Amino acid sequence: FGHAATDRQFAYMSPEEISNEMSRDPLSTACALAVDVGALSKEELTDLVVSTQELVEAAFRVINP
Repeated sequence: FGHAATDRQFAYMSPEEISNEMSRDPLSTACALAVDVGALSKEELTDLVVSTQELVEAAFRVINP
């Protein structure tokens, strides 16, 4: 997908192409692989996602109070 909010994929991709791209989400694939190979447990991965979200939200509040 595009990097800008103004980049609307439906203007140049069919719904099927968009669906195919969504199914190839590299982050979800990497997370599943990390759990599958035992690098992280599901709980550890969940904690990492939550703490990262909290960090991002806190940083946003600093620059956009």
